[in-house]
Amino acid sequence: MQRDQIASAAEALAAANDGETLDALNPLPESPAEAYAVQAESLRHLGPVGGWKHALLGGRDLSCAPVLGRAIHPSGTTLAVAPHARLELEIAVRLRADISPRAKPAEILDAIGSVHVAFEVLQSRFPALENQPPLAQMADRFSNQAIVLGDEVPDWQSRDLTRLPLAIGTPSDPPTMAAGMSLSEIVCFLSFLAERAAVIGPGLRAEHCIVTGARIGPQPLPAGAEVRGGLEGCQVSMTTRAL
Repeated sequence: MQRDQIASAAEALAAANDGETLDALNPLPESPAEAYAVQAESLRHLGPVGGWKHALLGGRDLSCAPVLGRAIHPSGTTLAVAPHARLELEIAVRLRADISPRAKPAEILDAIGSVHVAFEVLQSRFPALENQPPLAQMADRFSNQAIVLGDEVPDWQSRDLTRLPLAIGTPSDPPTMAAGMSLSEIVCFLSFLAERAAVIGPGLRAEHCIVTGARIGPQPLPAGAEVRGGLEGCQVSMTTRAL
């Protein structure tokens, strides 16, 4: 992609961010570097970064995308969602210090201020996400629309984060065990992210929230729903309305 093509793709994705849809990108990014460039350019239209998300390009290759500051909400919020919105229950970290691209693992661990249960709302800017190639999905920030940050997970420094008794639903629903990143794997991902975040946007900054991958979902997220998730004593909730 030429520079003007990157700018045009970013402008189109930014225009579709608040509910409209985009049939396709033309031309498409031809490499992860070009998709990252579209992400970075879109921030000029969409506003400052408040966090980041873990993603797998094509379901395989480690990747990431910025999360807008205005897209991060406290538990209990009400969000407008499109008919094709989906929901994931995740584990998120909130930073208490900046992380440089050269940070060592001990410095990265020390920069983590807290670990939370969180919802990620997915809402692609494309009407038929399944028809979009992986690099187009990457350019679209992997469909991130919002993060809802819930309670802090107690004893996260010493707890096995790979298998938490997480569930979406009422307390009477049986818990669903879902595999996820260990604390050491989260540190490794933050090291990867620090390098790319410094190119895409402002880098990894104190107070940034980072979601580390779906533990449950994606599942449909209809309008008019009240949703709760988490584990015993540690919850996240949200209500939806039609866009």
